[in-house]
Amino acid sequence: MRDIFRKLASALHPDRETDPAERGRKTALMQRANVAYAANDLLDLLGLQLEVDQIDQTGLDNLGDDRIKQYNRILDGQVSQIKFEIIALETAFSLDMGWEFGRRRTPKAMMRGLRADIAEMRANVKHIEAELDTFSDLKKLKDWLKDYRIVVNDPAYGDSWF
Repeated sequence: MRDIFRKLASALHPDRETDPAERGRKTALMQRANVAYAANDLLDLLGLQLEVDQIDQTGLDNLGDDRIKQYNRILDGQVSQIKFEIIALETAFSLDMGWEFGRRRTPKAMMRGLRADIAEMRANVKHIEAELDTFSDLKKLKDWLKDYRIVVNDPAYGDSWF
């Protein structure tokens, strides 16, 4: 990867360019190369080489088997890392949504769940609006407070009413 990056840096370094428009293009390409190299993203570096015509089909045909195997090992590692990141994102999303761990969701099932959540939230809003109406009338509020009881579930005492 270092060799690929060095070749790209040599070809794309904007300080070597006199044309302002070309300098801007090379600056953007060099930034992409820097990001790809920092992320150890071989695929992006190879893509940049293709984009700036550093390699062509002849260059690809002349790559040695050892070099191709090395590239494949790096790319396999990147695929494994991406799979791990996807699993982590899916797990976090499932936990946030209150779904059981590891169960795949279809878009249809997710939409059904979303519709159910929306319906529940609308019911909660109606309930809160009704309570707000109650609390805005002093007499209704006093009546409500007289009837209001907090239930504390304590195994040592059973259900207690306060």
